Amino acid sequence: MRRSRARRTGVRAALLLSAVLAWACRPSLPAAPSGAVRLLEELRLAEVEPPGDREMPEKHGVRRARVLPAKLSLGRVARVAMRNAAGNWEDRLALLAAGGRRYRFRLTLPEEPVLRVGLGYPPPPEGAAPSPVGFVVRVIEAGGETAVLLEEGRIRSRQGPWLDRELDLGRWAGREIRLELEVRGSESDQAAWSTPEVVSRAREEQGWDVLLVSLDTLRADRLGCYGYPRETSPHLDAFARQAWRFQVAVSQAPWTRPSHQSLFWGLYPTSRGGLAPRPLAEVLWKAGYRTEAWTGGGQMDPQMGFARGFDVYRVEDWIRQVDALAEAMTASRGPRFHFLHSYEPHDPYVDRRFADRLPAGRLDGYFDQGMWNRMRRSLTADEKAYIEALYDGDIAFTDLQLGELFRRLGALGSLERTIVVITSDHGEQFWEHGSWRHGQNLHDYQLLVPLIVRLPRALARQLGGGPAAGVIRQQVRLIDLYPTLLELLDIPLPRRVQGRSLVPLFRGQDLPEVEALAENVSLKEVEGKSLRLGRYKLIHTRRETPGGQVESVELFDLESDPQELVNLADERPELAQRLRVRLQALVGEDWISDGAKPPPVTDPELREKLRALGYVGN
Repeated sequence: MRRSRARRTGVRAALLLSAVLAWACRPSLPAAPSGAVRLLEELRLAEVEPPGDREMPEKHGVRRARVLPAKLSLGRVARVAMRNAAGNWEDRLALLAAGGRRYRFRLTLPEEPVLRVGLGYPPPPEGAAPSPVGFVVRVIEAGGETAVLLEEGRIRSRQGPWLDRELDLGRWAGREIRLELEVRGSESDQAAWSTPEVVSRAREEQGWDVLLVSLDTLRADRLGCYGYPRETSPHLDAFARQAWRFQVAVSQAPWTRPSHQSLFWGLYPTSRGGLAPRPLAEVLWKAGYRTEAWTGGGQMDPQMGFARGFDVYRVEDWIRQVDALAEAMTASRGPRFHFLHSYEPHDPYVDRRFADRLPAGRLDGYFDQGMWNRMRRSLTADEKAYIEALYDGDIAFTDLQLGELFRRLGALGSLERTIVVITSDHGEQFWEHGSWRHGQNLHDYQLLVPLIVRLPRALARQLGGGPAAGVIRQQVRLIDLYPTLLELLDIPLPRRVQGRSLVPLFRGQDLPEVEALAENVSLKEVEGKSLRLGRYKLIHTRRETPGGQVESVELFDLESDPQELVNLADERPELAQRLRVRLQALVGEDWISDGAKPPPVTDPELREKLRALGYVGN
């Protein structure tokens, strides 16, 4: 054991010596396509004082493991969660540091340079006395002269918010310097430098921005642009007239978490064929994008793994503060990837603008999962109509807020260089097939979602000069968005995914017909798979019963039976078997893999959020 430890120590010393010897002759840190020099990306090239090989422990505010694939022996890049001034979680990509640690980066500064960095300090361990922690930023010139840009101290007594700072480096524009980040405190004190980067105020923004909006539980046929008569979506309808609207967009799961996993990874929820791509945000981050998210938490909480690849991943109710959101989205320089997720119009339904005109019965402007559990068998026709009106009101509220957000972004000059995608993770069932809500089955009410893609006019011209808007009636899938966005941004697909690019459709070209697989693994005793191909759809379900496993197969002709009421499996067994064979080829031998099982929820705050959304205790 002693000999092995000595050997490891010798290897570490040799590696550290090699790093120090390489310091003098290595180039300055390169800039990303955005013009920013991102220090986290080049951490392995940094000089560290005092030298050491100690990895920081994951505690006191570090809620997720590191996301970069390379092992960082002199410190660690990790996801660090702090509350902001409003009390909401902000999960950020950050460099962990202990008291007494200094990181030095050699770089050549651009014109009008500034350093942007967040300062984070988790509270001391429970029962420990408050302790001081300090942040110092210095510039060391070639001749050894040193200037202090920031010297800020805090008392670690409770959870503090991220402190964002912008430091002017204009005095050294065009010169090579060493930028030093130091944390003052004891060796046991922990702090974090959030997404430190040097950017140029003088550099023009290059590349297309991306705004991906996911409106939870929005079924397509409740929007005016998809044919709904009630005026739920005038702003989205107007937006769709300037964009590509996909008439048939199929979600890969009827509930939030697996559907968004498919969206971000370009894979089916469980039938992944052994593929393991990086998530979309991480691919864009590595391509030089600033990646930021604002989400409703719950199933989209950073603890569920969705923060991977994001510089900043926030949990906040952005839909009710769109003015502040627009300013925050345009504060950083491009190219930028912004992801917005809101639990509107997910239940509870609360907006009365349409419901007030209807008889309410026992209801009073509110409906949620708990009320359904109590009242499902006794709901009257009037009460069901009232509930649907509340849902439509929530859509109208969301539409109004999105319209204001787009107005603000347009006034700030952001939309003309932004690819905007508006979609949903799944739909909602209203009494069709005898139930309400989502997650129970794989009928189209729960799987068909809106998909609207607006391209900047200049980008549309680059694609061939054809129309920049229209209706695409060919069936597409949410997993197709991953390769589509990368092709639009001219970023190579780093690893194979199951989705395919839709860019040929924007050029007026045809694509071969493709099947759409959807999977439902949300119920403990029921697993379902559906295959949607052309006019036909197959649903294969397995149920665990006291007597053993029971399988059922349903076949629907969507052209003559869009409500999926008439099962043709017995009437057309050859067609059912052909689709079943194709479904089995996609699914493989195992219907559900361990990787698809949800992680245990131990955080009490997250558990309460999930309970409020109806995902716990039902």
